[in-house]
Amino acid sequence: MSTPLPTRFTLTVEEGRYEVSAGAELPSLRMMLDGQRTAFTVETRKMPNVLFRIEGFRGYEHTGDLWSPGYFRVDLSQDHPATLVASTESWEVICALQPAEALLAERERRQRLLDTAHTEARTGLGAELLLAADQFRDSTDRSRQGRRASACCR
Repeated sequence: MSTPLPTRFTLTVEEGRYEVSAGAELPSLRMMLDGQRTAFTVETRKMPNVLFRIEGFRGYEHTGDLWSPGYFRVDLSQDHPATLVASTESWEVICALQPAEALLAERERRQRLLDTAHTEARTGLGAELLLAADQFRDSTDRSRQGRRASACCR
């Protein structure tokens, strides 16, 4: 939050893949939207002094500027789910699994985590705390899981 926003952003779009870059010193943000009748509207905006509540609750600096390249839209229904992926991982990792496969893999991973936990941490508040703490672990473990599949986006 204390670092000023870069002065220039680049948005690259290719075959349903969206990539925002602010230069070589920062990782690119890669995004894709899977669903019915998807679209992206380019409407760049800089919003000053945005309040980031979660960071504030955690005791971190919690106000700063925010830049947006635009917004996605998708038709939703019970028969047509939608998935938005936003990651700094490579496209190979992002596209290794289809959205339904990724959701199933994540549910299985979380269940394995609970299965190996102390008995009291497998259900109720203990399980909730364990899964909440899991959000803070090093993402390299999750990256390795994604790399197990070598297929990329269609």
